Amino acid sequence: MSAPLYILHDGYPTTPMATFPPPLPNAHPPLRVRCGVTMRLHLSTHGLSSPAWPSPKGHVQPHRNHLPRRRNPRRVVLHDHEETRLAQPVLELEAEVPALVVEEEKSEEKAPTEETLVGDGKPVPKGHVEPHRSHLPRRRKVRRVVLYDTDDDKPVAESCSLKAAPAAEEPVQESVSVMDEFAPVPLADQSQLQVVLPFMSIAYVEDDALEYLPGNSADEPYTHIVSIRYGESSGVSRSYENRCTYLRFTFGPRDSNSRRAGLGLSDAQLRAARDFLAELCPHLHTAPSGVRILIATPPEHPTDAMCMLACYLAFVTGKDVDGVLRAIDTEEGFLSTWKGEVSEDEVEKVEKIARAWSWMSQIVKPNITA
Repeated sequence: MSAPLYILHDGYPTTPMATFPPPLPNAHPPLRVRCGVTMRLHLSTHGLSSPAWPSPKGHVQPHRNHLPRRRNPRRVVLHDHEETRLAQPVLELEAEVPALVVEEEKSEEKAPTEETLVGDGKPVPKGHVEPHRSHLPRRRKVRRVVLYDTDDDKPVAESCSLKAAPAAEEPVQESVSVMDEFAPVPLADQSQLQVVLPFMSIAYVEDDALEYLPGNSADEPYTHIVSIRYGESSGVSRSYENRCTYLRFTFGPRDSNSRRAGLGLSDAQLRAARDFLAELCPHLHTAPSGVRILIATPPEHPTDAMCMLACYLAFVTGKDVDGVLRAIDTEEGFLSTWKGEVSEDEVEKVEKIARAWSWMSQIVKPNITA
């Protein structure tokens, strides 16, 4: 007789078990075994023994090297044949009607030589041609059909003739590397001297010696020169030569490929030019006596001269730089080579320098109505 087995509320027996149950299997049978379902997939090739993969040699990737070779086909040129139409009886008019002379000439075509032809008459391929403008078909000169009116007394049918129109020679244009092709580039021998104020002028100058400066005379010589020129490194120098004060601003070496440049002056150079000009004339309504100022710049740097001038005028008048430049652009007496040379980014840069503190600020006291 077996011992009684009491089950507690938590499910555990009060007496030990005589035998332990067998362990559960580790791997579960798959679903097809448990459900008793077997499926097979049969592929049919419809008459082919076995499907074959595409050959990598026959497949051509979309690349320009696999395109047909470019040949030079002859262009089809349509000409107006007026000879047959003019020979009709409709042209039997009076002699007073002005005659029409039709002139045309077919384009000259160069026949291929024996070296460029094979047995079937086709040109010999020369290999792969890269897409470049020098590999395009050569441009042929096709003369246009020109109609001329003649005032002779001959009948229309008799005066109609075919003549070769003279070929107009195309002018050869030299290619010049220009940064801004729409900006007017001044010539090297033109100074473009512009009087801004009664005591101040700007000009294109390569050599800032007094004997080479435009507008300089023995009666009214320049007393102060603000010179912008090229050098080994950028900097500012002040000197006194031949009874004239020089304030020179130097750039780096000249770029031979550029004919037009943007603002090259640094912030320190613009501040030095502003204070130098404000020291000479702090008030525009009281022009200094015996003072003549010239702002000299190379032909490639009109922007630097205009930024220097606008910074000084905005500093002593209290107006913004953009308003000063717009007033210059609308002035009819101002040369066009000095107009529209300052961009919006350069205007913002010059505006900050014009509003910056200076030891001349207490002396200038900008007059808004100036």
